[in-house]
Amino acid sequence: MSFDGYSDQTTTVGGGFLSVIHDMGDKEKVGNTITILPIVFAFIILSAYGVFFGFITVKTALFYSLIVTISTAIVLRLKKEINKS
Repeated sequence: MSFDGYSDQTTTVGGGFLSVIHDMGDKEKVGNTITILPIVFAFIILSAYGVFFGFITVKTALFYSLIVTISTAIVLRLKKEINKS
C-alpha cells in the first residue's frame, strides 16, 4: 500500500488529495491544480450575502470561515514542505 497518490490510493479521497499535493510540488503541474485563493474569496462573498439576507447567522459564518482558513493554512504548509524537498 503506497501513499504517493498515484498508485492504488488515487481512487480514494485521501489518494486524490495526496495527488493534488504532489502536483503542487511539481512546477509543471501547478497550473493544473486548483488555486485556493479564489475559493476563499468566493466563500467570503457568499458568507457575507448569507449573513446580510439572513440565510445564516454570523456565528455560523465565522465558524465556516475558521474551517476554510485552517484547511487553507494546512494545504499551503504542505505545499511549502514539498517544495523544500
